[in-house]
Amino acid sequence: ESFREVILRPRLEKALGKINRTDDGREWLDDSRIKQAVGEIERLGAHKLMEANQIATDLLLRGTTVEGDPTLHGGREATVRYIDFDYPSANDLLAVSQFKVDPGGNLPGCIPDIVLFINGIPVVVIEAKNPTINDPIDEAINQLLRYSNCREGVERTEGCERLFHYNQLMVATCFDVAKFATIGAG
Repeated sequence: ESFREVILRPRLEKALGKINRTDDGREWLDDSRIKQAVGEIERLGAHKLMEANQIATDLLLRGTTVEGDPTLHGGREATVRYIDFDYPSANDLLAVSQFKVDPGGNLPGCIPDIVLFINGIPVVVIEAKNPTINDPIDEAINQLLRYSNCREGVERTEGCERLFHYNQLMVATCFDVAKFATIGAG
């Protein structure tokens, strides 16, 4: 709905219903349970990037709990998964070129070259550079660090940190060379 949002909410809502089914293939999540699960991953409750990334990673790996369906779950809580690891083809996969993020305030926006989404959640950010520039991989890494507010010696906010709350991999690439790392890597 706006360039400030990093999660593609409609895709996430649709995917949650699709991948969280009963053993016989029926959907059991209603709108309120889906909204609760979406709210859980959107509001991580952490103020620092590493903390937010850890919470988001735990949610991506383990899911979250919601009030279970009275008939199916007998009043017990039930787990809602954000990613279907058992049947990867059930997930909604999307690559977006030039994904624009507005950090708000008077800060410049971020436009990573490619962002990879699983079920509407941005999990990979790729910065690709032209091989004719000087040190293209270093330039790509520097840009990823700026976007994630992780450049050493820079005290001010200069990036779009929210995009990296869910990040599992950052890739710097140029023609036939690539380097990759996770948040916090050197």
